[in-house]
Amino acid sequence: MIGGFWSMSAATAMRLVEDHHVPRALAILNGGNALATVIAAPAGSFLGGLIGWRGAFFCVVPVAVIVFVWQLISLPSMPSERHQQSASVFALLARPIVRMEMIAVSLFFYGAVHALYLCQAVP
Repeated sequence: MIGGFWSMSAATAMRLVEDHHVPRALAILNGGNALATVIAAPAGSFLGGLIGWRGAFFCVVPVAVIVFVWQLISLPSMPSERHQQSASVFALLARPIVRMEMIAVSLFFYGAVHALYLCQAVP
């Protein structure tokens, strides 16, 4: 599921902005995700201590609704790009750009998992 987020979020960001803005869009997306990862655990622990774990989870509901409505209003429609020929995964991996993108997504995923591991290893 996390790997799906990383790959789909990068693909979505790349479709939402012009080509010369893609590096900045990916930096904002990944920076926001890293910030959320760092803030979520301490905030959840703090709120859990104050109002219990159910209350802490319930605090996310209004935020999720607001973000969902905001995205519904602000994001443009992205119709699918239909291609005549459907390629298999292995045929796609024959393309050098796809291999490079798969390596990049793998490194993003590895970095996120490794950062979480390091955060848990700190006493």
